[in-house]
Amino acid sequence: MMLPVLMVVEILDIPMVLVGALLDFIYANLGSYTVPPWQVGVMTALNGGGRLALSIAAAISVNIVTEKLPHRLRINP
Repeated sequence: MMLPVLMVVEILDIPMVLVGALLDFIYANLGSYTVPPWQVGVMTALNGGGRLALSIAAAISVNIVTEKLPHRLRINP
């Protein structure tokens, strides 16, 4: 159950960081913005520890959801 959640985190993470880096590069070379676009802020947050926080939050949420499942629905190793 954890693998699909981590895949969603990565599916959202990688494009946001790439778009943020691209916009940061473009606007830094143009020198035309005073407030960076929100994508640059997301990239900075993810690179500054947000990626780890997202993964930990996903792991905790999966743990909480699986504890609430009835025993017959759990997958035993």
